[in-house]
Amino acid sequence: MNLESFGIRLGERFQCECGKTHEIYIKKVLLSENAVNYILDVIEELNLSGSAIVVDDEITRKIAGIHLIEILRQNNIPVTEYTILKPTIEEVNRVARSMSNIDISIAVGGGSVIDTCKLASYKRNIPFISVPTTLSHDGIVSATASIINEAGQKETYPCRSPLATIFDLKILRSQPKRMIAAGCGDMLAKATSLKDWELARDEKNEYYCPTAARLSLMTYDEVTKFINEGGIDIAAFSMSIFKSGLAMAMIGSSRPNSGSEHLISHYIDISSRNPAMHGEQVGLATILMSMYHSEYNKNWWLDEKYQWYYIKSMLKKINAPVTVERLGVELDVLIDALVEGYKLRPNRYTILHKRPINKEEAVSLLKNTGIL
Repeated sequence: MNLESFGIRLGERFQCECGKTHEIYIKKVLLSENAVNYILDVIEELNLSGSAIVVDDEITRKIAGIHLIEILRQNNIPVTEYTILKPTIEEVNRVARSMSNIDISIAVGGGSVIDTCKLASYKRNIPFISVPTTLSHDGIVSATASIINEAGQKETYPCRSPLATIFDLKILRSQPKRMIAAGCGDMLAKATSLKDWELARDEKNEYYCPTAARLSLMTYDEVTKFINEGGIDIAAFSMSIFKSGLAMAMIGSSRPNSGSEHLISHYIDISSRNPAMHGEQVGLATILMSMYHSEYNKNWWLDEKYQWYYIKSMLKKINAPVTVERLGVELDVLIDALVEGYKLRPNRYTILHKRPINKEEAVSLLKNTGIL
């Protein structure tokens, strides 16, 4: 997994060159064909026991939720099932209330299910196991949850990463290709997010962890390799997604993987009548911000593999949207996202905080990248 070269061991603490002691909460990663069938082995290895709750949605309960529940019940483990409708803070609180007599929580699904269960488990201080059924974003093992708050807007809540993650390759190979393309879009964002983080370090004296940054950057190279080799090595992509989330989990922040490109996507989520998938929006925004960085950040990457046109070629190769029309988001919303998006997080310093863009420049940026 190449983690020991970073000084990282699962389930342990380590003293980092950044001056902090990082705790790696996650203890187990299982990646194999039919990995769900080994849920009992994972529970035993983690020294867990007692009753369990399986959190899923209407789709993922059919993919793996029902099967997982059957395995647990056949082995005399009391199981409660909770099928979520929407990743809202109200739903999180309902799930948390359902955990009053629960010892183990297991999430089966994509980001919405995992984040809902992750935050509810954190509120209840219950060990949490994730079973992703898609790889559409890189937050599967992060220590944050993206949840719709009471105002109807997505908010990032601090919590704790799962104790274990089970990547079932048979399930993950059957996910729609659009999900994989979206995951690639989220992963390619490192090109801009890491440079935004460096800007914040250099200009605002923000905390910066070189270890987390290097780990995050390594996954960028891995995802370009995955795309160039046809986007078929789901095992390798799963581990890249895992390591990307680990970079966030170890510092308790999305900072390594989330910069100006994510602020643009968050604005679209709030303002568009027809938002696209998270990773699709982030991927397209990464094209825009990589060109913007190259023009206004003197410390932008020199290597071609981080330039806007290369990122665009990667997204095209994996069949992710690289035009406004294909993304399906209203043009005026995308322009406003470029101009106003950075205001959503005044303390998340990025190239857009350093040099805000006006509408005329936003339109030019869209045209110059061929997105418009």
